[in-house]
Amino acid sequence: MGWIHAAEVQPVIFTDLGTAVTNKPIVFNVGTAKGTMNATNVRVKISLTTNNNPAELSSMGLKYFQDGKWNTWNAENGEYLFGPQAGFSLSDLVSPILMTPTTAGTYSCQLDVVDLKQSNKVLATRTFSVVVGDGQGLITKSDTVYSTPNAYAQSHGGYCSGLPLETRALTGDNAGKYSTLVYAGGVPVTVSASGANTKIKITAADDSEAMVFDPTKTNIGLYGGMKNSTVENSTIVMTGGTLVDLFGGGYGEGDKTTGTQADVKGKTSITISGGTVSNILEGGGKYYAKSNEVEINISGADTKIATLYAGGYDAGLTSNTLETPLAESVNGVQTIKLTMTDGEITEGIGCGGGQGYTRTGISTVTLKDVKIASFYGVLANGRADQITATLTGCTFAKKGSYYEFASVNRGTVKDITCTFDGCTFNNLEQINACLGPVNGWADSDTNGKIIPCVTGKATFKFVDSKTDNPVMQIGQGLESADIELVGTKAKLATFKKNASTTISTFGIDKGKTWTFDNDKPLSIGEGITLNGEGTINGHIALAGENVTLKGLTINATSIGTNGPQKTVILGACDKVTIQDCKLNGIVPAADKNKYVANGIDLTTKSESASYTITGNTITGCNGLVDNWTAINVIVQDAKSSKIDNSAIALENTYDDQSFGYVRMTANDAWSYAYIKGADNYKAANAFYCMKTNGGTIVAPDATCDDILKELNGEPFAITGSVSATCKDGYITTNSADASKMLAEGKAVKLLTYNADGAEGAKFAFSEINVAPLITNLPDSVAFASTPIKLAFNTKNVEVTATTGSELVSLTDGVLSFLNPGEVELTLKVKKDSNSDGKIDSNDSGYEEGLTNTQKLKITKRTLTLTAGIVPNYAGKQGDTAIVYDAKTDVTLKWNDDIAVSGLPWEAAASGYFKADLPTGKRANKNVGDKVPVEITNADLNALLKTDSAKRYTLAPITFVTAKVVKAKATVKANNVSDHTFGLDLPPFEATTTGLESGDQLDGTLKFICSATPNSVVKEGGYDIMPYGLTSDNYAITFEKGTLTVKATNPKIEIVDAKVTGTADAKTITVQAKLVHAGGLETATVTAKDVESEVAPASDITINPDAKGIYKFEVSNAAAKKHTITFTATTTESSDNTGTASIDVMVEKALLRT
Repeated sequence: MGWIHAAEVQPVIFTDLGTAVTNKPIVFNVGTAKGTMNATNVRVKISLTTNNNPAELSSMGLKYFQDGKWNTWNAENGEYLFGPQAGFSLSDLVSPILMTPTTAGTYSCQLDVVDLKQSNKVLATRTFSVVVGDGQGLITKSDTVYSTPNAYAQSHGGYCSGLPLETRALTGDNAGKYSTLVYAGGVPVTVSASGANTKIKITAADDSEAMVFDPTKTNIGLYGGMKNSTVENSTIVMTGGTLVDLFGGGYGEGDKTTGTQADVKGKTSITISGGTVSNILEGGGKYYAKSNEVEINISGADTKIATLYAGGYDAGLTSNTLETPLAESVNGVQTIKLTMTDGEITEGIGCGGGQGYTRTGISTVTLKDVKIASFYGVLANGRADQITATLTGCTFAKKGSYYEFASVNRGTVKDITCTFDGCTFNNLEQINACLGPVNGWADSDTNGKIIPCVTGKATFKFVDSKTDNPVMQIGQGLESADIELVGTKAKLATFKKNASTTISTFGIDKGKTWTFDNDKPLSIGEGITLNGEGTINGHIALAGENVTLKGLTINATSIGTNGPQKTVILGACDKVTIQDCKLNGIVPAADKNKYVANGIDLTTKSESASYTITGNTITGCNGLVDNWTAINVIVQDAKSSKIDNSAIALENTYDDQSFGYVRMTANDAWSYAYIKGADNYKAANAFYCMKTNGGTIVAPDATCDDILKELNGEPFAITGSVSATCKDGYITTNSADASKMLAEGKAVKLLTYNADGAEGAKFAFSEINVAPLITNLPDSVAFASTPIKLAFNTKNVEVTATTGSELVSLTDGVLSFLNPGEVELTLKVKKDSNSDGKIDSNDSGYEEGLTNTQKLKITKRTLTLTAGIVPNYAGKQGDTAIVYDAKTDVTLKWNDDIAVSGLPWEAAASGYFKADLPTGKRANKNVGDKVPVEITNADLNALLKTDSAKRYTLAPITFVTAKVVKAKATVKANNVSDHTFGLDLPPFEATTTGLESGDQLDGTLKFICSATPNSVVKEGGYDIMPYGLTSDNYAITFEKGTLTVKATNPKIEIVDAKVTGTADAKTITVQAKLVHAGGLETATVTAKDVESEVAPASDITINPDAKGIYKFEVSNAAAKKHTITFTATTTESSDNTGTASIDVMVEKALLRT
């Protein structure tokens, strides 16, 4: 859950006027909300029509309320404009208006907010109808009626029916409606439906008169406490109707530093048996508002709460942080007891914490038969010390976009225990269920602060559910928590904290334990890393590739004989890493004769499988029950993968007397076994499991003779080739292998089986002949290396190259290396066929069984090119450099100074390389005198000619560098061709040319311009010069633009008006001042006198005095109203005029008696 902040909010205007009573004064509200607009000179205009004809507002006695009294609202040139003539700053404002309609009928009204600085541009408008008649639903006080309780409160000190009340205009989707905030101030209040449930009334216990509101026109928020003041207790009873917000506490204003507390010192009681809270229900208060003991009781099948917060509302706008202790929290709730039976939570419930950095102590939540869309321990950035929630018979189902289930949305909880008894979970494929923070919590509100987390223990129990239970995801914020999950499965999968950030690495801190049901393994998904020094109680199922487990202690209790029931870690995958873990297989004492425990059991999926299993300690995985034998690590591999057996077998610590590591092939045949401890029975068992297909046994604690003795206890025929590494040597069933090993100096014994042998001696160790061996042959050698004089372990050895004979030459026992490749040498021992004690031409044949093969790899020789390649600057910057182009490619060419090292003999450096060079890659795209140039490995070998490439490889080329110089860029200020005099200067902009695609300049673009809002029209305009941008890769030229000022209407103001003279000869003197000439140097000023009921007099041109004052006099002025009008006109256009008028009343002379 979160909030979407619009980039721009338009201003609005509203009214609560809808009906009126004929010939009775009615008070109504007009209000504005500024949104995000900052207009400084606005006025509010009201107009009225009836039967499509303009209505005369002057007959309605319009008044506005200011300074605690009603003031007459006079028309200006026939228009009713509210506010001073110069306007006022647009703000969030509500003003009561009074009028007395004299004629019944339906009136069409319009309210406009106009901007004086933009020629009365309409910023916001509202049209509405007013029915004048008997005025149903109005408040009548004496001879005055009021449109709403809001209107009464605005004109009576903010109170109605004994309760403080505030009114505010709403914006956005609620534009046209208004907000009503009611403060009970600790007085018990009742909220009920009114008018066939279409309206709502709020009644204070000590005031029999209820306030009635229309929820279709106003969003109602009710506070049990007071605004900016502390109360003892708070009591709210709601039986029907619709509130938008309901707060048990008060409303304390302030900022992020300090504020005024609006606490509830004693008990807060909220009882709801019907109705709807359409936005939020908060047990506590808003902003600087603490509560002590909160009790919420909700019931009623038709009761609906949108979002329920057990705590308060802080929104991150107080001095609180998530680390603030409860005792110091300015928006904390000590204890919460929340009970709800029936009804529906349509969006979500937060059992503790609150909205923002609020904090709660102990929350006890009991929900029964409630429909719930989303369930949280802490909902939105709050913090809770302890939450205990019991949900019985509740139904969870998706409602719109709401369907989440977690300990935390955003915020922190210490200990949370949730029990779900007999609940129903619908739409399980869509639920976002998490043990810790919710997946996708979107760190919009943390700003680098605490990541949502559980700091103590999270316990979730599912009992007798009516449907399948949700699979609970483990994600971020649980590394420092203990977990206990009962009755459902858990998964660890990729976790999104926002739309662009995915987390796949998680941890368990030292001393922390995660506990799961033994029959519900923790599923760990693809690409997940779980590390730390914490403990997992339960089995693990690997559900994807590239899982890493490191440093953990994992205890799994065996509860059966199949894989998931008896194996600590089980998975079918090709890539996994398990390192430095402690795995403990537990078999309860009562089950020792039924079950065994395995450590790790992995099944490969392809021949590319590769496992890293090192540094682990495995305990408890031992024993043998019937045909079930305990194995610490099993790899079931029917895909002939290249998994390194010895790395797994020898780099982990196993139980004594156990199969440490076993690799199986198809049909459960073993191909490799590592046996820890002097357990000859297991070693003999391994021979049995390899008797047909063969394999390798490593039993470092068993001896050859002890294994032979065990084999003779229950002998069996062996047809496969089996070898075993023992404490005192080697055993093999392959005579050729035995011969080779003996030749290599190993203590090896040849195991043979004779079905006709005596009982207890069917297996025996037989004599081994020594196979010939080249004792100085390396595994690999570079082409053209120094020839080797071969040495042997015995006499009369004949060597032939049976594979790769063209790669070597063998002369007089000297082996030379002619070309790269692989060579197989076959060794035979010549036979003294005539038994004369010597080998010569008279002998033929070879000793039977004394043969061997040895392999040699001849590698290519590496050449190092140290000079001879340079950048090809042709056509570039004077053929000497590359002009910056935002690329890394660079064309290369051969130079005359080619130098090569690594040739096997003295030879010219040329002749090995192709004429065409590949394109090089600069280390970066930036400007520099010596930018390193790389030639990729693929391109390196492509440099060699075909014949050379057969024998040589090239070492990386590191000597090539390129010179890159700056490109040219131009930053030109955009012309401003139509700037109207007097307006604020527009934000300047500039156009940049010459940049490569995707590039931008550094620094901050700034401008110098001598013009101000009051700069006059000037030939050629005003220069706009950009500056402030820099770049390492561009040489920047700044070019000016031009601001052209456009003339506007001149402005003239009347500064003084007076009537002088005798009773029979009155003189009117009016003075005016030309404020500005509309952007020109001067203007022509005229004036005239328009007498009431007399045709206007002609304009008279007036010149200013030395102080710039224009004076106009009317001599012998008649006793009546005179309208004196000054007009300023500029020469540029006859349309550019400005006027100022004033009404001057000349009174009649009194008759003398």
